[in-house]
This record gives sequence, structure tokens and C-alpha cells, in this order.
Amino acid sequence: MTQIYKEWLEFAKSDMKNAEILFTHNSYKDSIWYCHQAIEKLLKAILSNQGKTVRKTHDLIGLLEETNVNYQKSLSTFLEELNPYYIPTRYPEAGFTFKITYSKTKARKIFLTTKEVFKWLRIELNHKK
Repeated sequence: MTQIYKEWLEFAKSDMKNAEILFTHNSYKDSIWYCHQAIEKLLKAILSNQGKTVRKTHDLIGLLEETNVNYQKSLSTFLEELNPYYIPTRYPEAGFTFKITYSKTKARKIFLTTKEVFKWLRIELNHKK
């Protein structure tokens, strides 16, 4: 287990915790952003654990495809849904042609699904050590 793997994993766990704290305090936009970050960093931990180069990207689908993880279509569908939430929280001038919503309902769905994905990816990571 490399040091960089451990660091990615700790960052991912911290981001998941922050997502939960922000959700419970009704900060939905930031909670969703941390959900994205938690999955991104966990995927980077998996890549690091596999001895692969970790690219500087925020593309969850691209990162997932680079891993050796066997996943169901529902995972990639969720990551496709989560991916766009990274940009407008950091780059308001990005000029999306679709409306990003940060409602409590949307945030709850994303947060709960992220928790499940995070748990599943952690299990996959532990099986690949």
C-alpha cells in the first residue's frame, strides 16, 4: 500500500464526511460538490492502488473506465448524473445550457446514492489489495 494511495483514500473519506455535514446543514450545492469529490478521490485511490497514473481530471466516467473495476450500468449512469455538478460550483461562467438544481430532494438523492457507491467502491478497493 503506497503513501499516495493512503492519501487519496483519506481525502475521499474526509470529503464524504463533509458532504454529510453540509447536507444536514442544508448546504445542498456544497454537499453535492463534496459528493463528487469523494467519488473522484476514491476512484483515484483505486487507480493508485492498481499502480496506474492518476490523471489530473474531474471526469468521473473517465476515471471509472480507467480502473479495473467491474461495474454495473447503474454506476456509470449515476456518475454521468453527478459529473456536471463539479463545474458550476467552481466556474459560474461555464455557461451551461441546462439548469443545475440544488434542491433538498435532488441533494438527498445524490447524497444517499453517493454513500452507497462509496461503500461499494471501498469494498472493491479492499478486494483488490
